[in-house]
Amino acid sequence: MALVACGGDDEPPETTTAPAVIDEDGTTTGAGGQTTTTNATDEPAEDPKTDQMAVAATLERVLTTVDPDVACVEFVTPRYVRRAFGDEAGCRAAQSGKAAADRVRVSEVVVTPESTAQAVVRTRGGVYDGQRLRAELILDEGVWRLDTLRSNVPVGP
Repeated sequence: MALVACGGDDEPPETTTAPAVIDEDGTTTGAGGQTTTTNATDEPAEDPKTDQMAVAATLERVLTTVDPDVACVEFVTPRYVRRAFGDEAGCRAAQSGKAAADRVRVSEVVVTPESTAQAVVRTRGGVYDGQRLRAELILDEGVWRLDTLRSNVPVGP
């Protein structure tokens, strides 16, 4: 039986001392001189319903699948995999019919202009059966990917 723990955040929050500057070529320079290139597909859609449906679809895919590629690579971030399973091998080992939900109900989807989203998720079946979960997703290369999943399930005996 695979157990998935979600909860405390052992990473310190990121702080920014200066605002990021986005150049005309899509290069972003943040605090400390770090540069990244933004992808035009990483902007929220003009119609919020489009992103809300895509966020719900991602959550359904990840929480109902037994396909390790879907649950551990395609629709999740490396941070999610690391926090929930330790590494990709742990994630792949955890994929089973018993772990997957039968149904997923997504509500309260909020998409921000910063290409992040939050949603409330309730599942039937699987490891989170009946739990109210809070999901955070990021838009990465045009795909909404699950970044964190939090539950109020008590840990321990």
